[in-house]
Amino acid sequence: MVNEQTAIPSGYNIDVAGQNATSGTWIIEWRANRGDPGQDFAQVTASNGDTYLAYVPFGSLAGAKAQPAGYARTHAEAAYSSDGTAKYCIGVAPNPGADALLQPCGNNGTDLTLLRGVDPGHHIITSASSHLALNDAAFGRDGSWIISWQKNSQQNEEFYAAS
Repeated sequence: MVNEQTAIPSGYNIDVAGQNATSGTWIIEWRANRGDPGQDFAQVTASNGDTYLAYVPFGSLAGAKAQPAGYARTHAEAAYSSDGTAKYCIGVAPNPGADALLQPCGNNGTDLTLLRGVDPGHHIITSASSHLALNDAAFGRDGSWIISWQKNSQQNEEFYAAS
């Protein structure tokens, strides 16, 4: 499981707004909270070599179904296909300043390249098709939007896997 956190300021994770597992949901940044299924992502490499950041609330479909009935369980189950694979991945829009959104995995813009960041252990996450990078538009605060932006090696576009 990969909980992506920004480099500066640290302690903020990539988050699915409202834990809403549907295409077009905003990807935001929120204070790291291990109990928040909206912050659960996994790096997935497809058989063709494409890399995705898949939304995997509670880690798996079985993990989602094991939760008590209610909002979190309902939204978590909606993130998976019946075979247990993730339906949605982070999509990087093809134009600078556009919001990063959940999109069906495999759509144009969800194929990502993880580049070595300036700081050791950090990555710049770019779209393989547009070469734009994910960027924390507000340099870290609850609810700030993750957008696509020209890669500029600034710390607000560096991410690392949370421990």
